[in-house]
Amino acid sequence: MVMMMMMMMMMMMMKMMRNEPRESDDGSPVERRSGVSQLQDIYRSCNATFTQTFRRLAHDAAKLCWGSKN
Repeated sequence: MVMMMMMMMMMMMMKMMRNEPRESDDGSPVERRSGVSQLQDIYRSCNATFTQTFRRLAHDAAKLCWGSKN
């Protein structure tokens, strides 16, 4: 369930970023729309939380399997 939500959010972000122009005609960078930057902030925080949780789970699983050496 969580993985499906993550995939949906990533796909939405990719779609929005693809539609957004990276540079204007004269080559200067275009300022990002606030909705896209908000989505990116949400994605970054979710991704960081997910990574932290996964690392903790992997660490606990390793401790259970091989005993707590560290």
